[in-house]
Amino acid sequence: KAIQQYQKALEIARQAKNKMVELKLLQSLADSHTRLQKTKEALTYSKLYFDLKDSIEATYQKTIEIKDQYEEALKREQLLEKDNKIAEAEVKKMKAEFQRKNILILSLLVGLALVLLLFFSIFNTYREKQKLRVAERDKKLQEQQISELLKNQELRSLNIMMESQENERKRIAQELHDHLGSMLSMVKIHFKSVEDHIEQLKASNLEQYQKANALLDDACDEVRKIAHDMSSGVLAKFGLVPALEDLCQTLEKSNQIEVEFIAHGLDDRLEKDLEIAAYRIVQELVSNILKHAKATSISLQLINNGKKLNLIVEDNGIGFNATDKTILGMGLRSVRQRVDVLNGELLIDSSPGNGSTITINIPITEAS
Repeated sequence: KAIQQYQKALEIARQAKNKMVELKLLQSLADSHTRLQKTKEALTYSKLYFDLKDSIEATYQKTIEIKDQYEEALKREQLLEKDNKIAEAEVKKMKAEFQRKNILILSLLVGLALVLLLFFSIFNTYREKQKLRVAERDKKLQEQQISELLKNQELRSLNIMMESQENERKRIAQELHDHLGSMLSMVKIHFKSVEDHIEQLKASNLEQYQKANALLDDACDEVRKIAHDMSSGVLAKFGLVPALEDLCQTLEKSNQIEVEFIAHGLDDRLEKDLEIAAYRIVQELVSNILKHAKATSISLQLINNGKKLNLIVEDNGIGFNATDKTILGMGLRSVRQRVDVLNGELLIDSSPGNGSTITINIPITEAS
């Protein structure tokens, strides 16, 4: 209650511009808050108290100085009046007084000349400092421009490298599908022809034939899988969401890990390069999880909020120290490079024993 009354009184004192009452009220407010152990408010009012006290003391000091100057001027005026009376009475001393004034004027002129010289000296020093500051600022701007150019060049190089990698992937996938895949299919046809005369083979050769046939089937499947993974056929034909759904289904068929996939706001196709980059990023992250995380489940979220593509990949694996940059392998470095090329943002949240969460935000451009 006392604090409330003090605050009301403080407002009235400020309106009335009564500094002394205001000073006393600020001290009372600081003491009251101190008794209530409200340290922050007590410090605030203490600061206001000392600031006002300093202001009052400064004003008082200035007043004393003005008073002293006035009294000194009054004394000088009295002395001048006395001198005038003496001058009128003592005409003989006029010449000496005139000479004294001339000396005084000369001294003032010399003093003025010295002051002007000092002023120009200070001005020149200030101008030289300004020139140095401007030169330093221009140098920093030039260094920033050079740094920006180097950064842009690095990003362009990374982009060209990624495009080359994508083209090479497509070429290899095409080669696997058109040449090696066709050759394996032809071998399979020949095996089928031999199978028609299988009764003529001996029992020992039959077992070898069956093993070779099984290995051939595995080779055909592996070629199709490699070609599918490298060319991202589903991605090219149907888009990012179906390609990721296909990837998740492939992972779940292994019966080694559970995969949850959530997509929102992706009814329309994104820009082609963005879809390819996002798909490759997910591949890299999933590959890292399978190799290192020892996880039993993965959660993949893909959200389009209109301005950014938000990608979140979580796992329940062993995790790692996200603050230790020395343990980030080539996989995460490759992901970071891809995100940088897209002007995106990469956030890593992980600690030993608590799994990991990778969040990526990428600006969206309209699909062409």
